[in-house]
Amino acid sequence: MNGVILIFFISVSSSSVFSSSRTLAALAEQGHAPKLFAYIDRRGRPLIAILAASAVGLLAYLADHGNHSRVFDWLLAISGLSAIFVWGNTCLAHIRLRSAWTRQHSCRSARRRGCGAAGLGSRARSK
Repeated sequence: MNGVILIFFISVSSSSVFSSSRTLAALAEQGHAPKLFAYIDRRGRPLIAILAASAVGLLAYLADHGNHSRVFDWLLAISGLSAIFVWGNTCLAHIRLRSAWTRQHSCRSARRRGCGAAGLGSRARSK
């Protein structure tokens, strides 16, 4: 009986990876997913999409594992770390934008004019 379940599991997982990777590659070709997933090798396999689908399938399997609270903690930590990387990249992009702006324009035009604390309507005045 265990052999039948194992064969069923392998069959379902391979067909799921096949269909989801091709769907992801098609979405990338149409511009609805990142272009990275549209890469197809010489043999006609969407390798990046297959890796992404396999990774999601592995995470789903691990989440159903007996020690699912630890897996959930790891997934939560990974998502928090990715949020830190996104904010860091946003700050870096802003610093580079301000630097480029001051090199191309006068220092006076680089000053920011915006609302005061909590949008109370006070304007910052440049001198």
